[in-house]
This record gives sequence, structure tokens and C-alpha cells, in this order.
Amino acid sequence: MSPQTSPPRQKRSSVQMTSPPPDPPKGFGDEFIYHQDNTWTAEKEKILLGPFDYLFGHPGKDIRSQLIAAFNAWLEVPQQSLEIITKVIGMLHTASLLYTTLLALFLAPT
Repeated sequence: MSPQTSPPRQKRSSVQMTSPPPDPPKGFGDEFIYHQDNTWTAEKEKILLGPFDYLFGHPGKDIRSQLIAAFNAWLEVPQQSLEIITKVIGMLHTASLLYTTLLALFLAPT
């Protein structure tokens, strides 16, 4: 390097640190969650399972079932067992969709 040239500048990272989202207000949802006698009700169950039931009821192209049927051409699994396997795989897939959606919501920069 000649004395007249300066060293190249290092680029700074464009990633900015963000603070986590604020905590919910104290007591938020306590009445719904704990009610008076700390019981779990059918209404709470319905609200909790609402997103899962919606996604599970809208299977899209349902490629999973088509793949299961294709593999079953070789495996010849009894129909009752095949129905259980198909339902469990659908439930696991739906749960993974909910999980990744929640992660994206909570980890997304604000």
C-alpha cells in the first residue's frame, strides 16, 4: 500500500437488533383462563382448537394422502389401519403448520 491510499473500509452489517415484544398487561386473559373455579370448559377447548380445526378442515391439494395411497399399493396395509395412519399424519402436519406460524409471528422483527 502506498502512503497516499487509505485501507479499504469494512462494511457494517445491515442487521439491526430489535427488542422483544412487550409483555401482555398484567391480568390479561386471567378471567378466561382461570375463571372462578379453574375448570376447563368445552368453550375453552373450542377456542383453543379453532385454528387447528380450521387448518385440518382445509387440506389443500392433500398430497400426503396421495403419497400414502401410492405407498400402500406396495405395502397393502389394512384399510382401518391406513385411515388411522392418514389421520395421524394429517394431524402432525397441521400441528407443524401451526407451530411454524407461531414461531414466525413471535420471532418476526417488529
